[in-house]
Amino acid sequence: MKLTVTIISECSSGNLGDQAISRSLAAILLPRFEVRLVPFCQLDRSSTNSAVPRETESRSALRRASRIVPPKLKARIRWYLLGERKRFEQYYRRSIEDSALVVIGGGQLIRNNIALFCDRLALLGKLGSDLKVPYALVGVGVDRNMGKVTWRLAGVLVRRCSFAILRDEMSRQRMRQNIKCAPECSVLPDLAFALKNPAAANTNRRISLGINIMNFDVMLGEVNPSLKGDAMAIIARYCAIVKCADRAGSSITLFTSGSPDDFREAQRVKSVVLAQTGIEVPVFHPESLDALLEFLVDVRDVLATRMHAGILAYISGCNPVCLNWNDKVHGVWSAIGQEVRVFEIEDFVADEVGVTFLEKLQHICPPSPKALVELSGNIRMGVTDEIAVPVRASLMKIGIEDQ
Repeated sequence: MKLTVTIISECSSGNLGDQAISRSLAAILLPRFEVRLVPFCQLDRSSTNSAVPRETESRSALRRASRIVPPKLKARIRWYLLGERKRFEQYYRRSIEDSALVVIGGGQLIRNNIALFCDRLALLGKLGSDLKVPYALVGVGVDRNMGKVTWRLAGVLVRRCSFAILRDEMSRQRMRQNIKCAPECSVLPDLAFALKNPAAANTNRRISLGINIMNFDVMLGEVNPSLKGDAMAIIARYCAIVKCADRAGSSITLFTSGSPDDFREAQRVKSVVLAQTGIEVPVFHPESLDALLEFLVDVRDVLATRMHAGILAYISGCNPVCLNWNDKVHGVWSAIGQEVRVFEIEDFVADEVGVTFLEKLQHICPPSPKALVELSGNIRMGVTDEIAVPVRASLMKIGIEDQ
């Protein structure tokens, strides 16, 4: 009988990069365990005992008043005062109580954000103590914008973990500096690098350049104010790259990694590019992770804005260059010795961006199939070797010898 390992991750996210992480981690564990995937942020109401409250006059008034409340305060009111925390506690408890191990990861879960990731981590840490279930952090990144409160909340979970695998060296340094008595932390490349795209060796790639577009509000919120300008200034840089690539004879397609907000931005970029350059570029918006992977094997070069769009392009045999709008981008590519793929935001906002981008592409090449196999194997081995220890302890606890 296989033991159950529960993975708590952003497996229900609209961003296909998050789904790629969850799929990769599940694939690593499935040969040895029964794997249960549990969404980190999205509550499956059908699995809870709580009925959905009816819309009363007072609740309707509360909704109207909430329009003037800052988003993060609104999230805290829902979490602590309107019962969301209790519903998640019931949901998580039922999901993990019979597990031999609970794996939380990957992605940037130790993060100070509106979705209250750290409050959720603290809740999971408390449940782990109550249920005596072993925990592990796997493939996780640490946000640079963490504060004292969010570090304290994250620490509730981190100290409960048998081990932690972080996805870059910067995240490990931040963990060591801010959480006392944290478990020993190792570093492995982002879990999405372990995914396999069966068609990655395709050499007949019809699209010369794929340009990945993301929500500019998210991107601009992370960029140094002295560099970022506004959304139209960023779109102007995409126009320059399209114009330069078109002059070089490239076929160009805009694409997203699944988010509806990203799709709206891509449509806007398409319209502005047509108006300013006269070049009409198609937009590809994947409905599934498989659709995105199928698209990428048809693309030669990629300019990635979403970090995982670049990673999925890489494991699909493309030649990606990744915009460094957040320091996690440099950290993740450094973990596999591919810092050369990082395109600094200072270069992106420069007037000659079209020329410098194409020059950068000329100095790098796609990964070889052998390199992709070795990278995937190293990540898989690193995860399974770490997991063996707490799982063996669980087996001994219930009187079963490790096979």
